[in-house]
Amino acid sequence: MQTSFKGEIVLPQEFSSRILTNPLQVTLFAVHSAGCFYYWLAASHGQPENTWIGSLVHDFKHRNIWLGYTYSMYWSIVTLTTVGYGDLHAVNTGEKIFNMLYMLFNISLTAYLIGNMTNLIVHSAARTFAMRDAINQILNYGSKNRLPEGLREQMLAHMQLKFKTAELKQEAVLENLPKAIRSSVAQHLFRRTAENTYLFKGVSEDFIAQLVNIFLPSQSNNIACG
Repeated sequence: MQTSFKGEIVLPQEFSSRILTNPLQVTLFAVHSAGCFYYWLAASHGQPENTWIGSLVHDFKHRNIWLGYTYSMYWSIVTLTTVGYGDLHAVNTGEKIFNMLYMLFNISLTAYLIGNMTNLIVHSAARTFAMRDAINQILNYGSKNRLPEGLREQMLAHMQLKFKTAELKQEAVLENLPKAIRSSVAQHLFRRTAENTYLFKGVSEDFIAQLVNIFLPSQSNNIACG
C-alpha cells in the first residue's frame, strides 16, 4: 500500500495485478480446457459431420488446427458467459452431456470468481480506510499544534511503516517454534547489530547471546540471571 505524506492512498501495484491476474488465469484455464475437449469430442466422433463444428465446417479435420481451436475457444467462451448466440450448438448426445456438465461447472466458477474478488477488495479496503483515518489524524494533529514539517513527515513515515509491517505477524510465526530455533533466528537477525553497538563493546559473548534473545517478541525468551 503506497501512501504520500499528503494523505493520498494508492493501491499497491502487486495488489492490483493480483486482483486481476488470479481470476483471469483461472478463467483462461477453464475456457482453454473446455475448448480443447470440445474439439476432441468432434475430432474423435465417428461421423464428423454430426458434430458441433462439423455441421458448419464439414472438412474441419483437414483444415488448419488453429481454425478448430478458434471455433472451440469461441464456443467455450460463449457458453461460459451464457450468451448463447445459437450459431454453435451441441449436435450429438456426447456433446449435450458435456455441455450440461460444463454449464454446471460455470455456475461454480462464477461464484468462486465473484467471492474471491470480493474478499480481496474488502480486505484491502478495510486496511486502506484504517490507514487513511490514521494519516488524517496525524495531519490534523500536526496542523492544530503547528508541528514542524520534518516532524510531521517522521510521524507519517512511522505510520506508513507500521501498516506495511502489520501483516508480517512475527509473533504468530515464532510462538510455535522451539526455543532453540527462536534463539537461532534472534542470533541471525540481531547479533551483529548488538556487537556493533558502542554500549556493548567489550562485553562477553555469552552476554551478547543472551541479550539478543530478548529482541524477539516471545514470552518464553528470558535472560538468565547471574
